[in-house]
Amino acid sequence: MEKPVQIRKITARLERLSLEDVSSIYNYISNLHPLIPINEESYEKGKADFLEETKEKSKETYRAYKRVICQFEESTKERKEKPWEMTSENIEIFFRNCNRKQVSQPVIKQTEAALSSFYRYLSGKYQIENPFDGKTGVNWLNPSPKTKNHEKPDIDPIFNKTSKPKKSNLTVASD
Repeated sequence: MEKPVQIRKITARLERLSLEDVSSIYNYISNLHPLIPINEESYEKGKADFLEETKEKSKETYRAYKRVICQFEESTKERKEKPWEMTSENIEIFFRNCNRKQVSQPVIKQTEAALSSFYRYLSGKYQIENPFDGKTGVNWLNPSPKTKNHEKPDIDPIFNKTSKPKKSNLTVASD
């Protein structure tokens, strides 16, 4: 299958770029929006800015994101890690710990949404790698099928809510 004309033209232009050209383009773009080095102070400022922007959009989202970030920071302190130095491996450990605590799948999804939004925001303004790059939508729990001993209400530690398992409305017909 032949490439459309527009793609062929762009490809030809890119192939003519030298390493020097690519380097000068990179430098030009970097100077337009230089990233701020990340440390504890800039992390705290970035967190405050992120939460303020979130608050302007929705107070419910603000409260949920703030609670998730605080829980996550407590978790990093327990493991003697710094939240501004997270890697994808650190994030996987965090979610495995949530699995051990039997945090529900919907809470995991909310936690992932909050933290991935937060780190995406930070990586846009600071010299920080987003530990969620390429990781969103991952099944962090890899849950096993529910057994009878899981039928008691779970306390979701992140959102401090009790969630009861849903009862099935299916009945078995007898002959």
